[in-house]
Amino acid sequence: TLTDELEGPVKAELYKNYLMYSMSGDVVELPVGGVIRKKSSLVTRQAEMNRLQQLGDILGMSQLEVNAVHGDLAEQAYKSQATEVLRGSGSLSTERKQYLEELRAQLNLSKETGDKILREARTEVLGAAAALEGEERWTLDKVVGLHKEGGVTVSKMLEEPQRRLMLRKEIDKKLNDGKGEFDAQFLLKELPSILDIDEKRVRMLLKELVGARKRMLLVQAVSQYRQRRPGDAVVSLANLLSAYRAQPEQAGGEGGSVGVVQWGEREELKDLYATFCGKVQEPAKCDELAGLFGLTEADKADIASRSDSHADKMRQEQEEEAFFL
Repeated sequence: TLTDELEGPVKAELYKNYLMYSMSGDVVELPVGGVIRKKSSLVTRQAEMNRLQQLGDILGMSQLEVNAVHGDLAEQAYKSQATEVLRGSGSLSTERKQYLEELRAQLNLSKETGDKILREARTEVLGAAAALEGEERWTLDKVVGLHKEGGVTVSKMLEEPQRRLMLRKEIDKKLNDGKGEFDAQFLLKELPSILDIDEKRVRMLLKELVGARKRMLLVQAVSQYRQRRPGDAVVSLANLLSAYRAQPEQAGGEGGSVGVVQWGEREELKDLYATFCGKVQEPAKCDELAGLFGLTEADKADIASRSDSHADKMRQEQEEEAFFL
């Protein structure tokens, strides 16, 4: 053997070079695009592995030294091959999966390590493709889905401007969908974390998107109510709930008599509340709106006692308006 003839780094380099050679082979075109290099048969691959073992013996390498070389190279080699396999279409056909699984076993990588490397390779390939094809390739659902699979760093797939735009669009959509279902925990905490956007930028975004919007939504809801457009008023009130979930405020008074929302005509707030609860059969949202308006339990009981007459009044006014149109 050459145990005493060569220094450790030289032996390791020789062994590594042959290991790389043993993984090469004929270029095979895949049916769905892309190419891979693979030995033509299992016998050929096994023969190469046997010769690799013989080389280690000739070089006088201990098992520890061999393992060190494999550990240093195996992950790199597997990632290189996985990247080449994925470049065709970014997906894995049955043949591609089988090839990578055989390669993983050949390199003595654990299933967990192989899956982690494959996710990293896919992230790099898809990220490069996205840069060429534009952000339309990516949807929020797709990004969140990849994140949940684990091992995917979104900041490596998308540039920061794209990630900020994605967050902005989602927050803006939920603020204006007329459903009042703004999930502050997900949209302001979890999603920015997934997209790797810091808290300061989230605050700046909220200031821009919400800002004076709360007052505008209240004025809009009152105007729509006065114009006998209860459906539109309910949508504005639902968006008002979302705006306050995004940027909560404290009530300006004590004892629940003065709410977060300030309006000169308290009776109009009661009418808006009655209109909203008449359309939205969700007690939690009604209680949330009552809290914003500073309505007491007595106020709510009074509104509930005359809710039928209020609804009849609204229907009558709408019918009269439709008659004259």
